[in-house]
Amino acid sequence: MNIVGQRDPKWANITLGTSGTIGQYGCTITSLGYLVGLTPDKVNERMNAVGGYAQGNLVIWTKVQEAIGVTCYRYYGWDNQKVLDAIATNGAVLGEVDASAIGGTGKHWVVMTGNKMCQDPWTGK
Repeated sequence: MNIVGQRDPKWANITLGTSGTIGQYGCTITSLGYLVGLTPDKVNERMNAVGGYAQGNLVIWTKVQEAIGVTCYRYYGWDNQKVLDAIATNGAVLGEVDASAIGGTGKHWVVMTGNKMCQDPWTGK
């Protein structure tokens, strides 16, 4: 898994979908890129090519497979066993967490890799 940060100057100022930038709001595509070995700018290009954003920069989950070849399932609520099973099967799973730790007011996507570890696209660590 190639861990990069969404705020890397190589792509931070690229428009995400049609509004905002990867540096501001690119945690989802950066996390998705970890899973397939793509940088956020490449995921963004592929998502744009398939009409993969709604309301400017919100990922349309049903377009992810077409764009980067990963099937995504969204579960609402927390089910620890589903997370553990997904990590065992796929090596990692995206998790939506509270963004207050990075100064945000909403949610933030990270990649959970097991053993209480995650990769954070905000920091690239």
